[in-house]
Amino acid sequence: MMHVSLFRSPILLLTLLGVGCSTTRHIPSGDALYTGVRHIRIAADSANPPLALAVKSAVKAPLSVAPNNSLFKPYLRTPLPLGLWIYNGFYTTHTKGFRAWVFRKFSKPPVLLSSVQPQLRIHYVRELLAEYGYFEAQTGYTLLPRHNPHKVKLNYWIRAGMPWHYHSVTYPTLSPAMDSVTAALWPLSPLKAGNLYNADSLVAERNRVALRLRNAGYYYFQPDFLTYLADSSQADRRVALRMILRPGVPEPALQPYRIAQVTVQLHTPSSHAHPDTLSWQNGALLYQPPLRLRLRRLERLSTLRPGALLSVDSLNITLLNLNRLGIFSSVTASLPPLDSVDVAGALPIVIHATLNRPIQSDLETDFTAKSNRFLGPGLSWKVSHNNLFGGGERLTVGLKASYEWETRSNKSSHSAALNSYELGIDASLLSGQLWAPARWRNRLPDASSEVRLGVDLLNRPRFFRLAAFDIGLTYRFSTSSRSTHALSLCQVSYNHMIHTTVAFDSTMTANPAIALSFRDQLIPTWSYTDTPRRTSAVGGTAAFHLFGQFAICTLCFMG
Repeated sequence: MMHVSLFRSPILLLTLLGVGCSTTRHIPSGDALYTGVRHIRIAADSANPPLALAVKSAVKAPLSVAPNNSLFKPYLRTPLPLGLWIYNGFYTTHTKGFRAWVFRKFSKPPVLLSSVQPQLRIHYVRELLAEYGYFEAQTGYTLLPRHNPHKVKLNYWIRAGMPWHYHSVTYPTLSPAMDSVTAALWPLSPLKAGNLYNADSLVAERNRVALRLRNAGYYYFQPDFLTYLADSSQADRRVALRMILRPGVPEPALQPYRIAQVTVQLHTPSSHAHPDTLSWQNGALLYQPPLRLRLRRLERLSTLRPGALLSVDSLNITLLNLNRLGIFSSVTASLPPLDSVDVAGALPIVIHATLNRPIQSDLETDFTAKSNRFLGPGLSWKVSHNNLFGGGERLTVGLKASYEWETRSNKSSHSAALNSYELGIDASLLSGQLWAPARWRNRLPDASSEVRLGVDLLNRPRFFRLAAFDIGLTYRFSTSSRSTHALSLCQVSYNHMIHTTVAFDSTMTANPAIALSFRDQLIPTWSYTDTPRRTSAVGGTAAFHLFGQFAICTLCFMG
């Protein structure tokens, strides 16, 4: 493949100068090169309340089309439109040859006014403002010709007008059983008389009602089954809103269902054994021997209980728990379709889980060249077993090795026989549950335990040979969706000097402060880390996240 540097090729530079740096040579007749936007003016009116930051951002987004060589879209451009120059200077319909190669690799087609379609965009902005309650919005644009008649810049203007509010809100009457489920929703609804009309709130409210019903056993109920009737004739800029049940909703969607049986089908792509079946407290387990998942572990991960009301949240939590094991390539659930269920009764649930290959391996190589004239290769190999004991336990063993030799130009007569090298092995075992009494495991289902062990041997020629050991146990758990904790117990690091040279010892004698850091060290550490996450809206449009960490108890013993 041919590689040509645009700035180092005299042929390209001479050609660019020869074409006169044109950017509009191939603009179609009746069109113009779009060069950006000068202003997006949202007209201020003392009689109208200012637009919220979220509304302003939503309005400006479809109008902010980046021109060619945009620097700060859509307002500023870089002064050297190289892509456009090459497009016009090397334009060709051929697909072969040097000219075609330069055109294909370096040119940027012009952004035309016809492709921006400002008329369509201001129409979309009017519809967008209507979704926020500004039904009387006016929008427009003007063309700002440039010195070159084939170039044009845009000005947009927007007058939102007075917003509309809710005059009254009426909620649906579904059935006595369904009304008892949704009654607690209405006091917390954003649809209240006097609030600003917002189409997003209408969609969110339908989703909220449907989710509450689906968690109460009405599995087949969908947000589309609810619709709105709006009357704007009762008051000036006021909408009387009524949520109703859409006509023609299937009868099974209006009935609650319970769980009949939970069947888990384990699929093992590499196995050709005949399927077998095991019974468990929630149903049946279909698998291909040998079974690579502990049955008790599966029982703890499932939140679905036969006879209980079918809850979408419980179903999703069960699928999430199985996915978190890290041993499945896919986890899905299937239930009978709506048109094949009875009006009332219980529904069987089938969970399909496909086992992934348990063993994974990673190999990395590198080559290092240092300023002290040492260079050499490095190798790291990591092997992981993601289902060691049938409960998603992950055992990872890693090996690393590197060797560096001193280049001849810097060697001295007393060079060591062996050059700089490092050998290391580390292992970790991660379990998706707490290694703790059952009462703690039940209180903290979303938890993990990890134990680590590492050994490292480091050799530096003419100086020292050092061995480092590391062992630790860490618990990680979440007490809520906003707080994550890590508790490290029995985390110990130990460094031991195996061998030193006379030159190294003399250097340490002359520098006692540095020598202290090379003494044998035993460092036990107990630490606790709390990571709170707090999200707060700023002006209704932005959000910030706060993270905090705290660590305690670190001791050091030197010998």
